[in-house]
Amino acid sequence: MMIKLNLIPPDKKEGIIKNHQLKKAFLVEIILTIIVIGLFATLLSFKYVLSINLASLAASQKGNKQVAQHSKIKKYDQQFNQINTQIFQTIKLEKDQLYWSKLLVKLSQIIFPGISLDSLSTSDYTVTLRGKADNRDDLILFKEKLENETCFSDINLPLSNLVNKDNIEFQISFKVEKECLKNK
Repeated sequence: MMIKLNLIPPDKKEGIIKNHQLKKAFLVEIILTIIVIGLFATLLSFKYVLSINLASLAASQKGNKQVAQHSKIKKYDQQFNQINTQIFQTIKLEKDQLYWSKLLVKLSQIIFPGISLDSLSTSDYTVTLRGKADNRDDLILFKEKLENETCFSDINLPLSNLVNKDNIEFQISFKVEKECLKNK
C-alpha cells in the first residue's frame, strides 16, 4: 500500500493544475493548427492538381478544335480541287469545241445567186455539199471561191458535174481546217 502525502500548499496546487491545463490547451492548439495547416496544404494541392487538369483539358479541347478546323480546311480544299478540276475540264471542252456555225457563215458569204444547196453533210473534217447550179460558169466560180478561202482545202468537184451546161446538179467535197471551227 502506498500512502500519498500532499505537502504542496493549496495555492501552489491550484497554480500547478492551471499550468498543467494551460500546457494541455497549448498542445491542443498546436495540434489543431497543424491539422488546419495540413487541410490548407491539401486544399492547395487539390487546387494545383485541378488547375493542371483544367489546363490539359483546355489544351485537348483546343487540339480538338484545331483537328476539327483542320478537317474543315481539308474538306474545303478537296471541294476546291474538285471545282478546279471541273473548271479545267470545262475550259478544255470549250477549247476543243467545234463551232460548225462558222462553216455555215463562211458558206453563206461564198454562195451567190445561181447556186443553191440541197444538203450538207460532214464526216470528220470533210464536208460534202449537194445542190444545183444555174450554169457551169456559176459552178466553176463557186469552186474558185471555195479554193480562195483559207479555211477550205482539197476541194473536189468531179468532172462529171461539169458535163451539163445548165441546171447542173452537183456534189462537191472539201476539207475544213480545224482551227477555222474553233473560237479564238
